[in-house]
Amino acid sequence: MGPTMVGEGFASGECIKMFMENRFPGGSIPQIQFGIVDVREVALAHVRCIERDEAQGQRFLLFGESLWFRDLAAMLHEKYAPQGYRIPTAEAKYCLVKFVSLFNR
Repeated sequence: MGPTMVGEGFASGECIKMFMENRFPGGSIPQIQFGIVDVREVALAHVRCIERDEAQGQRFLLFGESLWFRDLAAMLHEKYAPQGYRIPTAEAKYCLVKFVSLFNR
């Protein structure tokens, strides 16, 4: 997450867009947890890896915190609901998510 140099079409931006446009199937969010890292920290990690010979050919995982969709929804709702955005905050049941996944990747 963080500032972008591209307009759209990147995964985290599309995720936030789904919240802002209330585009989750059934109007409820899936029970998903994911790792978040600031893009500026990722850029710095790339530079540091270029500078160190021992980092060549290695893989590094970066994340600042782990966040549930419901927590992200609560933060977005608090900030943007007063501006008229209908941010979904209800969590979908697993059976609904499983069913919808048959039709919507």
